[in-house]
Amino acid sequence: MEEYGKGHAEPSLDAPPHDEISISHCERGVEQIASPRIFPLRPHTTISYTTLDLSSIRPGCSVTAIDTPEAKSLIACFESTGDDLVLTPGRLHLGARRRLDAAVAAFQMMSLEPFAETIRPYGADEIAIVSVLREGPILRIQENLHLATGVETQDHILISVHHVPDAEKGHKGLRAEADYYRCDLSKHEASRIRQLIIADSVAGGRNIIEALRIIQRDLPNLESAVVISVHASLKGMERIIRYAPEEINRVRFFCPNGAMMATVANHYDCYLPRHRPNTLPDPRDLSLFDLIYGKASPWVPVGGDWSANFLNPTRASEVYGAQLGSLGLTIDAIRNRTRNLSLEDVVGLGFDPEELMPYSTLMSLKG
Repeated sequence: MEEYGKGHAEPSLDAPPHDEISISHCERGVEQIASPRIFPLRPHTTISYTTLDLSSIRPGCSVTAIDTPEAKSLIACFESTGDDLVLTPGRLHLGARRRLDAAVAAFQMMSLEPFAETIRPYGADEIAIVSVLREGPILRIQENLHLATGVETQDHILISVHHVPDAEKGHKGLRAEADYYRCDLSKHEASRIRQLIIADSVAGGRNIIEALRIIQRDLPNLESAVVISVHASLKGMERIIRYAPEEINRVRFFCPNGAMMATVANHYDCYLPRHRPNTLPDPRDLSLFDLIYGKASPWVPVGGDWSANFLNPTRASEVYGAQLGSLGLTIDAIRNRTRNLSLEDVVGLGFDPEELMPYSTLMSLKG
């Protein structure tokens, strides 16, 4: 088996990837939010979302996934290239554009009533923000929390956790290891913290489980964790709920696009959940993915190298290219395919073109 990135495994083409999770309950909702002055290009945004009840694993746990143009940019979006709008796969929506849209999506998640319900029981001095390097700071949790809810708390805790190969003790051959941890709370301040807001992505859940274990030692009254995730797999969330310190009696997740499907092969590569389309905030995303990738779309991961998608476009393209190569595709072939797609092709799937124009694209069209 050819490996093309830490934890990545060449997909089996015998059957589409699948996960082992079944959903017992899914609720849908729609909210309209006003954009703050810092995001002035779209006065109002309509957010469709789904909330999956995970209380069968641990009471009070759930995941809420949103659909907006910024959230959808992780699947695909129109980018402005010169005088043209080009449909761009999310795996090629990189660099500053991706970071801008991810931060706006984080604001949108924190503007929802389900998020307000989650933090409402706690005062500002009972909440601590945790940034898990590397993706955490990109989501600008402190600023977005204040913009969305008016709550002002500090970015108190910084931790860096990464995967290391471990065939003996690791989960699916990988375990999590922290190489940096700093908590800027006094002992008295730490004793008051009851809820964490954590920013990271969830693949197999290894890194957040380890981060919670380390952080909980310094926070004796911690009882709740909120995870704002760029991508989140249902399997990873299940593992976090099961293996988080038992003192944390409630974990709630917020993410774009839907609870992804971590392949059974490694619980790392994540795919659109075709076997449970009702859990996606916008099931049309499956058709959009098919438009881009054709018959290969079930085997194309939505997430590749999680942090590289934000911090190192070269690395992200290398991983994406290797994954496509295992399917007999190339990045150039996908680029050529999307360049030949028109607005009419997207409209034919039932999309209004503006649904695929995230904040970064609106900025480039402002003139």
